[in-house]
Amino acid sequence: MHMTWFEELTGITDETPARVYENLSLDGTVIVSDITGWRAETGKLSTPSLSELRESVTPADTGPVDRSGSRRRHTTPAYAPGE
Repeated sequence: MHMTWFEELTGITDETPARVYENLSLDGTVIVSDITGWRAETGKLSTPSLSELRESVTPADTGPVDRSGSRRRHTTPAYAPGE
């Protein structure tokens, strides 16, 4: 039988949630496989709305808008710096 990515990392077959819970522990903010010793730092997942994201940032001062086309010239292969 082919091992899943989860079993390769943790040594735990993920047949049932109970099997997984029995063999994983939490050490502060680190998940630990009690079988292999594999460790992974946990993080915080947030899913803010677009309006919440907009409220959380300070608008950047981008300065004057370049309408000369120089950006286009610098990205055109003929004008790009050599390697």
